[in-house]
This record gives sequence, C-alpha cells and structure tokens, in this order.
Amino acid sequence: MLKLYDMQKNYAPLLANLGLIYMKKENYKGAKEYMVTVISLDQNNIFYIYNLAVILDKLSDFKNAAIFYLKLLNMAANLKDVSKKIPICKVEARLKFIKLHSTD
Repeated sequence: MLKLYDMQKNYAPLLANLGLIYMKKENYKGAKEYMVTVISLDQNNIFYIYNLAVILDKLSDFKNAAIFYLKLLNMAANLKDVSKKIPICKVEARLKFIKLHSTD
C-alpha cells in the first residue's frame, strides 16, 4: 500500500485506508497525519470527519475532538441512514461527556 501511496499521494481513499491501518495498530499520531491530509482533500466526507474525531479523542486532544464530533453531527443531520454506519448516539454521548469534563 505504501508503494501505491508513492504514486498517488493525493488520493483520499488510499490515504484514509492508511490512516485506518495506523488506527488499528493504535499508532494514533500516524493515523492523525493521514486523516488530516485526507480531510484537506475531501472536507465533506463524513467518515473521514468521524475517524479524525476518534483519533483526536484517542490522543486526548479533547478540544479538537469535540470540534470534529460537532461537525460530524451537523453533517449527519442532513444525511439519511448515516446512523447505520456511524454510531451517532455514541458520538452525541461522547461529545456531551467531553463538554461536561472540559477545563476550558
């Protein structure tokens, strides 16, 4: 996959998959790099937004995770059947938890 990356550095689905591989290996810093790049290429993909929010949450970057969770929820409000693929109720609960425990 990295050979493919060398040829297609601006192909969002490939970068997203590399980010997911890093997530599975619990290398959240590496995953974040790919997902930030992916979102710069495709800002309207709700799955990329969701994955970056989770990554930021895992990195304890709660302020930015909350920003992306909120963006995700705003996007989800306009999409049908998204809750079948993204756990919207869990996202809402996590965002509420972060806001309750925020020190800002």
